Amino acid sequence: MNEIHLAKCIAKKRREMNITQEELASYIGVSKAAVSKWELENSLPDITLLPRLASYFNISIDELIGYEPQMTKEEIRRQYLYFKGILGTKPYLEVQMELDEKIKKYYSCFPFLLQMTVLLLNHYDAAEKPEDVLMWALNLARRVKNESKDINDVKAAVNLEVMLDLVLGKPKDALELLDESVRPLSQETESLAQVYQMLGEKEKAKRVYQISIYQHLLTLVAEAAQYSMLYEDDKEKSTEILKRSLQIADIFQVSKLQPNAIVPVYYSAAILYCIQGEIDKSIEMMEKYTNTCLESFFPFSLHGDDYFNLIDDWLLELDIGNGAPQNEKFIRKSMLSAVKDNPAFHGLRDDARYKSIIGRLEALVKERG
Repeated sequence: MNEIHLAKCIAKKRREMNITQEELASYIGVSKAAVSKWELENSLPDITLLPRLASYFNISIDELIGYEPQMTKEEIRRQYLYFKGILGTKPYLEVQMELDEKIKKYYSCFPFLLQMTVLLLNHYDAAEKPEDVLMWALNLARRVKNESKDINDVKAAVNLEVMLDLVLGKPKDALELLDESVRPLSQETESLAQVYQMLGEKEKAKRVYQISIYQHLLTLVAEAAQYSMLYEDDKEKSTEILKRSLQIADIFQVSKLQPNAIVPVYYSAAILYCIQGEIDKSIEMMEKYTNTCLESFFPFSLHGDDYFNLIDDWLLELDIGNGAPQNEKFIRKSMLSAVKDNPAFHGLRDDARYKSIIGRLEALVKERG
């Protein structure tokens, strides 16, 4: 697709300066007929003339040819949501080709590349060759890491590279990117809140504290689910981890506040109890998992509640807004696959309660085709 708008720009700028084609031709050193052909899109200026034209119109060469190498945050968000949407309606390969063209056009817009890396990471498993998509995403992350001068972009790229290495089954590569020392959490957020408080701006201080508590809460719940899996051979320890995690989640009503944070806890608990032979407890956790998926998940949006009543605006400011990073169709399928295809649950295939759970999750998938 031709996205060079040189002809329109030359004609527009020439009229704005109130000069004739002949006057422009005389300055550039070409014939009047040549300028006419440029404006009619019958031919293009020689590439060596572009600096002179841009200088004459007092604009950059990018502006002259109508090329915008960078996107705004809002434009990046729209692109993410657009591609996320069509991934559920168009053939994956078709979307992949369109995405590739967009990436090539904005290959120097590193915030855009980061978000497209996230997009690929969230939807790679629907591709005919998932590993190829993961490698594509990995190369994008590495480009940002190696080329960007923005420290925040570089940090985000490294984090994405680590995640991709893990998905690709390359933990040693991931470890090389990480500093193995575990440092105390940054006090920047607390300091910012204290600054606002000393300035008498209590509402801003409250908002900062709420955002911080919200993030720490979700991190605690999510990491506890992963932590518990390390104690699959220690029933007492794993049970205590899950108990405390679920108590905290219940206190803060995480199942309603952020259902995608509590679902992994229920899921991990179901696996652990199944491995440990506690089938009734495993089914109980699986039912909580299913109920949350069916009753609290859709339509998905990040939001606050009566306790976290100052964070909604902040959530809307996130890179892709307060929506899910993954296409809803993919989310529904993954909810079913996690239970149906996990070898840990294969021993439950004849259990009527397990069959009922699978049936309910299959209905959830069919609900949106």
